[in-house]
Amino acid sequence: MRRILYVSTMSSPMGDAELEAILEVARAHNDAQAITGLLLVIDDVFIQVLEGAGDTLNQLVAKIGDDPQHRDMTIVSDIVIETRDFSGWSMGFERMSLSRLIRANRASRISQEWRMFLRSPASAISLWT
Repeated sequence: MRRILYVSTMSSPMGDAELEAILEVARAHNDAQAITGLLLVIDDVFIQVLEGAGDTLNQLVAKIGDDPQHRDMTIVSDIVIETRDFSGWSMGFERMSLSRLIRANRASRISQEWRMFLRSPASAISLWT
């Protein structure tokens, strides 16, 4: 089993309705393919963690990479895992602005929390709560 973390940029601004439509399709697909994860949208940036079987994730990441709704996709982390951090979520979701993120977390803690997120997404869930 693997966990992949990627970031990308929206090709054009998306409203809540557009994101909800994407989530509905993603959750149905992920349920059927035993994929779990989290999508975080900060302004026009997607940050997504996906967990699942290697071949299944390869196919999904290739499909996501070809999606014209975003650009500049960069794989930040691709690791083998023994257990899922997002086992209860076919696709968790949070949308916020960077200013909200900064207000919600003291600026001095953000870099520390991002380092924690890159090491273990579940341990840094405080970014979104």
